[in-house]
Amino acid sequence: MISMPASHSCRRLAHQDRNGRSPWGGDPDDRWETALVGGRGPWRTAVVRLTDRVELRPRPALTLDTATSADDWVVSRFGSIAAADVAIDGAVEFTAMSVYAAWEKTAAGTLYADGSAHRILSDLSALMPRLNHRLVVAGDWKVLRGYGEQETRTGGPDMTPSSSAPRPSD
Repeated sequence: MISMPASHSCRRLAHQDRNGRSPWGGDPDDRWETALVGGRGPWRTAVVRLTDRVELRPRPALTLDTATSADDWVVSRFGSIAAADVAIDGAVEFTAMSVYAAWEKTAAGTLYADGSAHRILSDLSALMPRLNHRLVVAGDWKVLRGYGEQETRTGGPDMTPSSSAPRPSD
């Protein structure tokens, strides 16, 4: 499970599901992106097969504006989640998912990704066909326990411990 920039050749790995739709919800060369507040990022999540011993059955993720049926799997943010059922000898063993929790900003300009992570968890609940179905989820959650997420001069998150963060007891 990977997240790569649009310039990477992995974008050519896209294929169609049984209904002839791309797992990306459109032409993969036009949709290798993640919806962000104020625009789109030139990257997205993907699930790729690295061996011929398994079969991947993509689970197309659509947004409300691209869904055409109540049976479509609708996700909150295009490009933030990719999923595929992994089958061995024709039987689905588990569903593999790659996720990306995008940074968002408060009105004061503070970065956070908690809302994105929570929306991803809600989106994943639709992929549980039965209680004992196995999901393997990996990706960039951007959830930092005990750290502030204020921007530094370099534009990245401030990784210094927050004074209000809970401290482990001695």
